[in-house]
Amino acid sequence: LVSQEQIITEVWPGVTVVEPGSVHQAVKRLREALDALQPDTEFIETIPKRGYRLLVPVESVPAAAILESPVKGVLTGSTSPPPRQGGPHNARRAWILGFAGSAAALAGGSLTLRDRWSSGRARELHLEGLKLWKTRRYFACVQALKKFEEAVRLDPRFALAWVGIANCHLFAAPEPPDAEAAIRQALSINPQCGEAYASFGFLHMVHRWDWPAAQLNFDRALQLAPLDPTTNHWFGVYHSCLRRFELAHDCLSRAAKLDPASPAIRSDLLRVRFQLGEKEAALKGWRELLREDFGFALRHLVWHLCSLERYEEAIRAWIAGESQIHQPDRIQFLQRYGWERSVDRIIASLDPIGSAYQIAQWNALLRRDRQCLDKLQQAAKVDRFSLFEIHLDVAFDRVRSQPDFQAFVASLKFPSLA
Repeated sequence: LVSQEQIITEVWPGVTVVEPGSVHQAVKRLREALDALQPDTEFIETIPKRGYRLLVPVESVPAAAILESPVKGVLTGSTSPPPRQGGPHNARRAWILGFAGSAAALAGGSLTLRDRWSSGRARELHLEGLKLWKTRRYFACVQALKKFEEAVRLDPRFALAWVGIANCHLFAAPEPPDAEAAIRQALSINPQCGEAYASFGFLHMVHRWDWPAAQLNFDRALQLAPLDPTTNHWFGVYHSCLRRFELAHDCLSRAAKLDPASPAIRSDLLRVRFQLGEKEAALKGWRELLREDFGFALRHLVWHLCSLERYEEAIRAWIAGESQIHQPDRIQFLQRYGWERSVDRIIASLDPIGSAYQIAQWNALLRRDRQCLDKLQQAAKVDRFSLFEIHLDVAFDRVRSQPDFQAFVASLKFPSLA
């Protein structure tokens, strides 16, 4: 007997939420495929409220055979007893993975046995690293990278762990060569690894501004891993950067359902809702998120309030956020000297070159248009990582129609937004 929970654990590891309908749909398609092979044979029995039972023996085959023919490679119609090598525990695990593997392959997932059936400790390290990486905090990502590297040391052919290594490197600037190397390693192990194509899409979008290549990789990723939250998240960011907000909303909504605890996904969805006119709902969402994760929520709440010229609310939000991270000196300065001098203090604390884009954002909000443009031009030379979402950034909404700003954006050679 295989329960829904066992199928979800094996097929969609690390995904916070998988709807029961996903399992039902996979089993339905598996039944249809098996019926086409042998119409007179019943392969799967549904046990109400408990799960599913295979009515035929299972035999172990190489992963390559599963990729080539997911149904024939896992299930056979033979009436001979199943092999007993490895004891009852291993036989049961092969039985579960065979069933789950076929269901996922027919449902459009990117399952291979090597991805999901790694050694116990390597798998644990991958899940621990994934949890750390999802915070997107610098020191957490450093720890996540160590987890992923240890996972591939234990199992060098664990494709998803290589994807984890790539994703940790992807948030570095300038473009990190280790990211592409790790992605290619994952794909050499499993050419059907949708998560690796999503990482390639992110690499092309953020570091190379190669939007057609990003689109191709995201399309492939979504085809192979439709239930991966990161794939849906990054494809949503791609659409939002090109101001395709309806498409972005669809992708980000799916990502949020798949991983509702992710502050990065929730915040990016709120940005799109703001652009679609749901401004008050978005601001409320950031205030709620601020109680859980100030890193994403505070920055976007303050900037979006400023874009609406609601500076007093922005100051109050800022004070609330600073109190949450225990910064009494910054709160006192803000209360005593006000908004503009507090922003000047932030600017003075930033690296004038490495943080050029962030300084440009603050200057735009302070209506210092010349300083804003100067810093953007500097960022284009040293900080391409940040500029990829300039079309989405509300900090520049006020200057977006200015000829100098438009000329600068044109120089970046982004695709047409028409």
